[in-house]
Amino acid sequence: MSLSRTAAEGLAHNILQIAAALEAGGVRSFVSLQGPDRADLMGSLPEQAAMSVPLHLSLDMLRTGLPQIGWPVLVSHDPAQNPSVAVVLGGIPGHLSHDRLADTLQDLAFLEDIAAAHRRSGPVESTTYAIGTGANNPGDRIATITAPSPREAVLKLAAVIVPGLAQAPEVVLPVELAGITMRNLHDWQVHPVQDLWRWAKDEIRISIERAAEPLVDPEPEF
Repeated sequence: MSLSRTAAEGLAHNILQIAAALEAGGVRSFVSLQGPDRADLMGSLPEQAAMSVPLHLSLDMLRTGLPQIGWPVLVSHDPAQNPSVAVVLGGIPGHLSHDRLADTLQDLAFLEDIAAAHRRSGPVESTTYAIGTGANNPGDRIATITAPSPREAVLKLAAVIVPGLAQAPEVVLPVELAGITMRNLHDWQVHPVQDLWRWAKDEIRISIERAAEPLVDPEPEF
């Protein structure tokens, strides 16, 4: 899907509004959105924060505007941590800078065009994948990504490795994943991440080539 800079900045603003509502509550809390048609989960929000009008307006905007590849969304607040707010978009950490968050949203929109062409129709449960080195324990991980398939998880990995890839997707093409493994956190199954990465880069290359093709006006009809 195409996501203009104005639309990306609007969604970034909505996410930061959710973060602000959590911070205003002053306690450890979270908002989890699993998808546009699924119930939101809110944990430990004081009543005033939970009833915040900006919070619910922002949730509505995300439901209608977020690329599908960006689900699920988690915004959490922990006063004991620094920074106290964390944003995760489908397993991709979201920077708390408005501009950087908008960059991530545009990256997701760029990748959504690829993912949508290979996504199964109908509801599919997402799985969480650990991608990293060694035994792939938490300290070894590059990313922990939630996606409906290993292919889609690796597409999201491109946005982790090359932030801002929507503006310069060719930067991804020379990147190799030497020594990297990928496991399904549900059953610890190993997935062929190098093969999947080559597939992802081929799809990104095709997207670049399509974007470079000149537009041809259709022949006029008489």
